[in-house]
Amino acid sequence: MKKMIFPHYYLVIFFLILISCTSKKASVSDKNLVGDWYTVKGNVEALSFTKDSSGNYFLGTLHDRPLMNGTWKIENNKLVMTMDNGTATFYDYKIIADTLTLNGGEEIYTLTPPLYVRHPEVRILEALKSDLGLNFSQPRETDVSLPAGTSKGYSITLDSKQSSADIQTIIGYITETGFAADSLLITEICTGYQSDYDKDKIFLTICTSQDPEATDGMVYITVSTALKKITE
Repeated sequence: MKKMIFPHYYLVIFFLILISCTSKKASVSDKNLVGDWYTVKGNVEALSFTKDSSGNYFLGTLHDRPLMNGTWKIENNKLVMTMDNGTATFYDYKIIADTLTLNGGEEIYTLTPPLYVRHPEVRILEALKSDLGLNFSQPRETDVSLPAGTSKGYSITLDSKQSSADIQTIIGYITETGFAADSLLITEICTGYQSDYDKDKIFLTICTSQDPEATDGMVYITVSTALKKITE
């Protein structure tokens, strides 16, 4: 009988170890998923996963506004995201270093904050690029002239000539998003605007340039922004 008992005993131990390892693996996956994931490819701007004593929750945002939310869990090696209306979606998921991939690349997220998160003054430039449909360049570092002196900032340009109607479209867009005219930033070729950001201010200039020999009234447009700390 002893020869029959010991094999069964070791078999039970083997399964207990296997269950323990599986449980630990799931726990690590849960932990690795928690955090703010920024979209490389997807329908939201950022996807956040939280986990606490009350449960597991996710929030998808677009332009800092909630777009979708609900609960999440790992089940049978799938990420299950259940919306507040009860609709559940199952995802194959993979986390490698700081990158989260869903369904083999249908959606891709990263833990590395993008430029507009690290530098809030870039957000309005990104919004101009995506919302107006004009062929702006990517934001690049530049010096921005402010009333108190030159400040480090970012700019985007339209390399092709634009009409005065396009300038008015840009002005209309930024004023609708909360920017107010700043008379101290007006020059011969630039108009200036400012907007509150927490306790600081974001300054924005729209500058135009023209070929000296041009006679058609078309201009090149550069939009620049800088974040300025306000001393209280």
